[in-house]
Amino acid sequence: MENTSNHSNSSQDIRDGIDLLSIFGKEKLEHIQKLISDVTGIAFVAIDYKGEPLTKMTNFTKHCASIRKNPICKRICELSDASGAIRAAVTKKTSIYLCPFDMLEVAIPIIIDDTYLGALVGGQIDCPNPPDDILKIEEKWILGNEKIEDLESKKELSSGKVLKYQEFVNSVKLVEFIITEII
Repeated sequence: MENTSNHSNSSQDIRDGIDLLSIFGKEKLEHIQKLISDVTGIAFVAIDYKGEPLTKMTNFTKHCASIRKNPICKRICELSDASGAIRAAVTKKTSIYLCPFDMLEVAIPIIIDDTYLGALVGGQIDCPNPPDDILKIEEKWILGNEKIEDLESKKELSSGKVLKYQEFVNSVKLVEFIITEII
Protein backbone atom coordinates (compact mmCIF):
# COMPACT_ATOMS: atom_id res chain seq x y z
CA MET A 1 0.00 0.00 0.00
CA GLU A 2 1.09 3.51 -0.71
CA ASN A 3 2.09 5.69 2.23
CA THR A 4 -0.38 8.53 2.80
CA SER A 5 2.16 10.93 4.25
CA ASN A 6 2.30 14.42 2.84
CA HIS A 7 5.18 16.75 3.53
CA SER A 8 4.34 20.42 4.11
CA ASN A 9 6.11 23.38 5.64
CA SER A 10 4.23 23.15 8.93
CA SER A 11 6.53 20.89 10.97
CA GLN A 12 6.54 23.34 13.87
CA ASP A 13 2.72 23.52 13.86
CA ILE A 14 2.47 19.73 14.05
CA ARG A 15 4.84 19.62 17.00
CA ASP A 16 2.78 22.37 18.67
CA GLY A 17 -0.30 20.17 19.00
CA ILE A 18 -2.15 20.29 15.70
CA ASP A 19 -4.57 17.39 15.39
CA LEU A 20 -7.08 16.11 12.85
CA LEU A 21 -9.99 18.12 14.22
CA SER A 22 -8.00 21.36 14.22
CA ILE A 23 -7.00 20.71 10.60
CA PHE A 24 -10.38 19.64 9.24
CA GLY A 25 -13.02 20.43 11.86
CA LYS A 26 -15.39 17.70 12.96
CA GLU A 27 -18.18 18.59 10.53
CA LYS A 28 -15.90 18.65 7.48
CA LEU A 29 -14.12 15.45 8.55
CA GLU A 30 -17.47 13.66 8.95
CA HIS A 31 -18.65 15.01 5.58
CA ILE A 32 -15.49 13.74 3.81
CA GLN A 33 -15.78 10.40 5.61
CA LYS A 34 -19.44 10.02 4.59
CA LEU A 35 -18.72 10.81 0.93
CA ILE A 36 -15.87 8.29 0.87
CA SER A 37 -18.00 5.68 2.61
CA ASP A 38 -20.98 6.21 0.31
CA VAL A 39 -18.81 5.88 -2.82
CA THR A 40 -16.78 2.85 -1.68
CA GLY A 41 -19.39 1.02 0.41
CA ILE A 42 -16.83 0.71 3.20
CA ALA A 43 -17.88 1.69 6.73
CA PHE A 44 -15.50 4.28 8.26
CA VAL A 45 -14.64 6.14 11.44
CA ALA A 46 -11.80 8.63 11.95
CA ILE A 47 -9.65 8.11 15.05
CA ASP A 48 -7.02 10.26 16.73
CA TYR A 49 -3.43 9.23 17.44
CA LYS A 50 -4.58 7.55 20.68
CA GLY A 51 -7.20 5.45 18.87
CA GLU A 52 -10.16 7.44 20.17
CA PRO A 53 -13.02 8.01 17.68
CA LEU A 54 -13.24 11.57 16.37
CA THR A 55 -16.26 11.07 14.15
CA LYS A 56 -19.47 9.12 14.22
CA MET A 57 -19.33 5.78 12.45
CA THR A 58 -20.49 5.96 8.85
CA ASN A 59 -22.44 3.19 7.06
CA PHE A 60 -22.08 0.69 9.89
CA THR A 61 -23.46 -2.71 8.80
CA LYS A 62 -26.37 -4.45 10.53
CA HIS A 63 -24.08 -7.46 10.96
CA CYS A 64 -21.46 -5.52 12.90
CA ALA A 65 -24.02 -3.51 14.87
CA SER A 66 -25.60 -6.81 15.95
CA ILE A 67 -22.27 -8.32 16.99
CA ARG A 68 -21.37 -5.21 19.00
CA LYS A 69 -24.53 -5.56 21.12
CA ASN A 70 -22.68 -8.20 23.12
CA PRO A 71 -20.28 -6.27 25.41
CA ILE A 72 -17.48 -8.84 25.06
CA CYS A 73 -17.83 -8.92 21.27
CA LYS A 74 -17.88 -5.11 21.21
CA ARG A 75 -14.58 -5.07 23.10
CA ILE A 76 -13.14 -7.63 20.67
CA CYS A 77 -14.12 -5.33 17.78
CA GLU A 78 -12.53 -2.32 19.50
CA LEU A 79 -9.31 -4.25 20.14
CA SER A 80 -9.26 -5.45 16.54
CA ASP A 81 -9.67 -1.86 15.29
CA ALA A 82 -6.93 -0.70 17.67
CA SER A 83 -4.58 -3.47 16.48
CA GLY A 84 -5.02 -2.45 12.86
CA ALA A 85 -4.54 1.24 13.69
CA ILE A 86 -1.41 0.56 15.77
CA ARG A 87 0.06 -1.46 12.91
CA ALA A 88 -0.67 1.42 10.51
CA ALA A 89 0.83 3.97 12.92
CA VAL A 90 4.01 1.97 13.49
CA THR A 91 4.61 1.08 9.83
CA LYS A 92 3.19 4.39 8.54
CA LYS A 93 1.46 2.32 5.88
CA THR A 94 -2.08 1.19 5.29
CA SER A 95 -2.96 -2.00 7.15
CA ILE A 96 -5.50 -4.43 5.64
CA TYR A 97 -6.59 -7.31 7.83
CA LEU A 98 -9.42 -9.70 8.73
CA CYS A 99 -11.17 -9.03 12.02
CA PRO A 100 -12.01 -11.91 14.40
CA PHE A 101 -15.49 -12.04 12.82
CA ASP A 102 -13.99 -12.62 9.34
CA MET A 103 -14.77 -9.18 7.95
CA LEU A 104 -12.20 -7.33 5.81
CA GLU A 105 -10.93 -4.18 7.56
CA VAL A 106 -8.46 -1.38 6.89
CA ALA A 107 -6.59 1.28 8.85
CA ILE A 108 -5.29 4.14 6.71
CA PRO A 109 -2.82 6.32 8.62
CA ILE A 110 -3.01 10.10 8.35
CA ILE A 111 0.53 11.41 8.53
CA ILE A 112 1.80 14.96 8.10
CA ASP A 113 5.51 15.74 8.18
CA ASP A 114 6.25 12.23 9.44
CA THR A 115 3.86 12.75 12.38
CA TYR A 116 1.03 10.25 12.85
CA LEU A 117 -2.17 12.20 13.62
CA GLY A 118 -4.68 9.38 13.45
CA ALA A 119 -6.30 7.10 10.95
CA LEU A 120 -9.36 6.38 8.92
CA VAL A 121 -10.43 2.93 10.10
CA GLY A 122 -13.02 1.02 8.14
CA GLY A 123 -14.19 -2.09 6.51
CA GLN A 124 -17.01 -4.39 7.53
CA ILE A 125 -16.66 -6.02 4.14
CA ASP A 126 -17.51 -9.64 3.40
CA CYS A 127 -14.65 -10.81 1.19
CA PRO A 128 -14.98 -14.17 -0.57
CA ASN A 129 -11.30 -14.36 -1.57
CA PRO A 130 -8.90 -12.88 0.98
CA PRO A 131 -5.27 -13.83 0.34
CA ASP A 132 -3.86 -16.64 2.46
CA ASP A 133 -1.17 -14.35 3.88
CA ILE A 134 -3.51 -11.58 5.06
CA LEU A 135 -3.15 -10.53 8.69
CA LYS A 136 -5.86 -12.13 10.81
CA ILE A 137 -6.73 -10.51 14.11
CA GLU A 138 -7.67 -13.74 15.83
CA GLU A 139 -10.02 -14.15 18.74
CA LYS A 140 -7.50 -16.36 20.57
CA TRP A 141 -5.25 -13.30 20.95
CA ILE A 142 -8.08 -11.61 22.80
CA LEU A 143 -10.11 -14.34 24.49
CA GLY A 144 -7.60 -17.01 25.38
CA ASN A 145 -9.47 -20.34 25.48
CA GLU A 146 -12.96 -18.96 24.86
CA LYS A 147 -14.38 -19.11 21.35
CA ILE A 148 -16.27 -16.32 19.66
CA GLU A 149 -18.94 -18.81 18.67
CA ASP A 150 -19.63 -19.32 22.39
CA LEU A 151 -20.32 -15.59 22.79
CA GLU A 152 -22.19 -14.75 19.63
CA SER A 153 -22.98 -16.85 16.60
CA LYS A 154 -21.56 -15.47 13.40
CA LYS A 155 -24.46 -13.69 11.77
CA GLU A 156 -25.57 -13.86 8.18
CA LEU A 157 -23.29 -11.50 6.28
CA SER A 158 -25.98 -10.56 3.74
CA SER A 159 -26.48 -7.13 5.33
CA GLY A 160 -22.91 -6.11 4.53
CA LYS A 161 -21.18 -5.19 1.31
CA VAL A 162 -19.40 -7.98 -0.55
CA LEU A 163 -16.18 -7.07 -2.35
CA LYS A 164 -13.50 -9.25 -3.87
CA TYR A 165 -10.09 -8.57 -2.38
CA GLN A 166 -8.76 -6.62 -5.37
CA GLU A 167 -11.92 -4.48 -5.43
CA PHE A 168 -11.34 -3.66 -1.76
CA VAL A 169 -7.67 -2.83 -2.40
CA ASN A 170 -8.68 -0.54 -5.29
CA SER A 171 -11.20 1.25 -3.06
CA VAL A 172 -8.54 1.65 -0.37
CA LYS A 173 -6.11 3.13 -2.91
CA LEU A 174 -8.79 5.65 -3.88
CA VAL A 175 -9.26 6.62 -0.22
CA GLU A 176 -5.48 6.95 0.25
CA PHE A 177 -5.35 9.24 -2.78
CA ILE A 178 -8.21 11.38 -1.47
CA ILE A 179 -6.58 11.71 1.96
CA THR A 180 -3.24 12.64 0.42
CA GLU A 181 -4.83 15.27 -1.80
CA ILE A 182 -6.87 16.77 1.05
CA ILE A 183 -3.82 17.04 3.29
